[in-house]
Amino acid sequence: MKKTLNEIAVFLDGSVIGDGGVVIEQIRGIDDAGEGDLTFVANPKYLKKLDTTGASAILVAPETVCPGKNLLIVADPYIAMGRLLALFHPEEEETAGIRAGAWIEAGADVPDGSRGERRDRPAHAPARRRMSFSTPAAVTSAPAPGPRITRGFAL
Repeated sequence: MKKTLNEIAVFLDGSVIGDGGVVIEQIRGIDDAGEGDLTFVANPKYLKKLDTTGASAILVAPETVCPGKNLLIVADPYIAMGRLLALFHPEEEETAGIRAGAWIEAGADVPDGSRGERRDRPAHAPARRRMSFSTPAAVTSAPAPGPRITRGFAL
């Protein structure tokens, strides 16, 4: 995705100091950012890196100053970065259905309309597998010497 810094400023309700026409293609960390990248600084301990970053623009809080850099001023850089990441990297919608080559347990309920090949349960396959937990009689009767074991836990 490509957006100008001015377009991003409108999206984030921010303001630009510098060249608003610069094109932003990626969001990257301050140390890795280069031309076409936007980075952000929200923590004051990283302000010293403003001068050395190669980013085309930097998302910052109000009153941040860095001559010669394109700054996008927003009220809260953390929230703005979250919104910006959602814009540049939207969640991919998962497709419903059964992948080709998937193994489906005999007796599994597969809803009608699911994609993929549906096979009927063989006559000899159990309808459902159930797990049951039982406590051995020795545990529930008179206590034995040593730790007491109940359902797999030592008490």
